Amino acid sequence: MTDNVAGLARYTQSIVAHAETGPERDLYLRIKPGTDLDSCFKAWDADGQGILWINGGMFTYDLNP
Repeated sequence: MTDNVAGLARYTQSIVAHAETGPERDLYLRIKPGTDLDSCFKAWDADGQGILWINGGMFTYDLNP
């Protein structure tokens, strides 16, 4: 799936996830609008070009990167 296909699959909101613990690494993600960021959710990884399952409670987010 490419970024275009991710958009067609409704992963249209861009966010940056910052890890609360562990190595310092930001994830550049696309999520579906209305996603509950405190839950476990699916997101499109813009760097790795694939779907990730994110444990929402382990990250803080920038919603307007």
